[in-house]
Amino acid sequence: MVMMDSEGRIILWNPAAEHMFGYTAMEAIGHPLHGLLAPAAFHGGFQEHFPVFQATGRGPAVGKVVELSALRKDGTEFPMELALSSVQKRPKLAGGRRDSRHY
Repeated sequence: MVMMDSEGRIILWNPAAEHMFGYTAMEAIGHPLHGLLAPAAFHGGFQEHFPVFQATGRGPAVGKVVELSALRKDGTEFPMELALSSVQKRPKLAGGRRDSRHY
């Protein structure tokens, strides 16, 4: 599980995320989630939709499972499924991620 704060910085990084992405929690926490894990092709969509999420906790992928690509620490790109949820206390984004090749 990975969770980011309202500014897009990683605030939670569990052992499954360490295994999937290759970063330890110490390496990942505090860094911008999309800058660390998303291929460049996804940066534009994030920049377009994240301000709406910050203001409302809503977005086109919230509450859905989407298939996309992510980057590992070694730079390899891999397919994954991303399940997004919003925590409304202060908008935070919790994502359940899994490498879709293992299922």
